[in-house]
Amino acid sequence: MSTIWGNHTINENRSLFIQLGDLRIWGRLVDAEVLLTYDISQTVGYSADEPPSKAIWQRWRLDAPEAELTLAPAFPARPLVIDPQTALRLPATESLVIYPKVPVWVRVISPQLDPATLLELPTRILSNTWFGDFTSGDLCYHVSSKARSTPKNDPDETNMVMAPVRISNESDSMLNIDKFCLRVGLLNIYGSGNELWTDESWLVFRGSNSDSQYDVISESNILPGDRQVLATAKDPLKKRTTGKSIATFKDLPGVGISIS
Repeated sequence: MSTIWGNHTINENRSLFIQLGDLRIWGRLVDAEVLLTYDISQTVGYSADEPPSKAIWQRWRLDAPEAELTLAPAFPARPLVIDPQTALRLPATESLVIYPKVPVWVRVISPQLDPATLLELPTRILSNTWFGDFTSGDLCYHVSSKARSTPKNDPDETNMVMAPVRISNESDSMLNIDKFCLRVGLLNIYGSGNELWTDESWLVFRGSNSDSQYDVISESNILPGDRQVLATAKDPLKKRTTGKSIATFKDLPGVGISIS
């Protein structure tokens, strides 16, 4: 398991510095106060000992000689629209499994404080996008990700989570997949070695005029057998939903458009 996730102790002599993707977090305990600051940028060369001069520290009073901080992966409150970079073609009655990777958020928790969640931050700034038509849909974040047919681990991508997706085409025609929607609020996040994984998402397409079925498969055989739960879903009881989850080239303009 990556040493980033889990418990970290800070005191007057031990500070905290974490870097994940474009996110850097500094933590200190000074005069019985927990101090945290962060930076999200692609700037290189920041010191582990000293944050940028523009940093704004946030403070929490803690009458204890040490502060226990827990770092856990998280997802945003919005769904993610996945752009697989190249269109996927799926014949009628066929299925495929793909392995997009998406950036996680970081939740900083202190069991000694109330409320316990101190910060929840993205590891990459994502652009806003709309998934739906001109009358209904969801405000989402846009993620461009190679939808590989086999999982590929990159030890340098410590802020990325493997999110396996199974797509079944139950329509009577070829399905040309332009983008699809990942309902991350329904997904657990697991740790396996140095990798992060989610539950399997199963999208069933029944035609452009029908809603897609979205199932969450927690006991999927394509997930690592040694996985451990690091974060539970924001909506843990909901394992099935219906609605638009797949965008094709025939859809109206506005599906998956970028919003500044």
